[in-house]
Parts: sequence; C-alpha cells; structure tokens
Amino acid sequence: MTSEFLIREARPADDPALIDLLKGSDLWSPQRPSSSLELARRTSPGLFLVAEFSGRIVGMARAVWDGWYCKLCEMATLPDVRRQGVATLLLKELESRLTEKGAPFIGLNSSDVALPFYRRAG
Repeated sequence: MTSEFLIREARPADDPALIDLLKGSDLWSPQRPSSSLELARRTSPGLFLVAEFSGRIVGMARAVWDGWYCKLCEMATLPDVRRQGVATLLLKELESRLTEKGAPFIGLNSSDVALPFYRRAG
C-alpha cells in the first residue's frame, strides 16, 4: 500500500488538516499559533513534508537544518494509516533531502511510544 501515498512539501492549504493531525497526535498546544506552520515552511524550505492519500493528509514530518545541525521536530500519522509505511516514507524522504544538503546526522527527541520506530529506522 505504501506506493499509493504521495510525499510532498506542505502547502498553506494543508494547514487545517495538519492542525487536526497534530491535535490528534498530542503535538498541538492550545498556545501554539496556527501561523507557526507558515513559519516552519519559510524557515526550513523543503523540510516540512506531508503524506497524502486520495487527496487526504494522512501524515507529516518536519525537520530543521542550519547548515550543520539537523533535527527532526515533528512526525505524525493518522491512526488509520499507522503501520502501513507512511512514517517510514516520510523519514526516508527527509533523510534524502538532508543528505543532499550535507547533514551529517539527524537529531531528535522521541516519545517512548515512537522510540522503537526510530530504533528500527536506524
């Protein structure tokens, strides 16, 4: 099924779906302004990705890169597409883009729930 998912850069029109996705993943704080998504697109061009399936946003991943340090900031998928390879596709695409930029590694903070996924991913 993973070949049916489209990985692309996030667009402003995606913001309502992204906010719902992040809220459902406990990654959205009521204090976080919706403008933070636009700021993320501007400050890390090419590193704010969404996974789309049949026109629906089903996952997202975002990294920052400053020319030396790189960090995976957020990754989330909808519950109904978990364990179908969406997060792996998002992570591989971010890794590819960051490798092209010269990033020597990707740092991250992880919840206990997500840690096994990152360990398997290397």
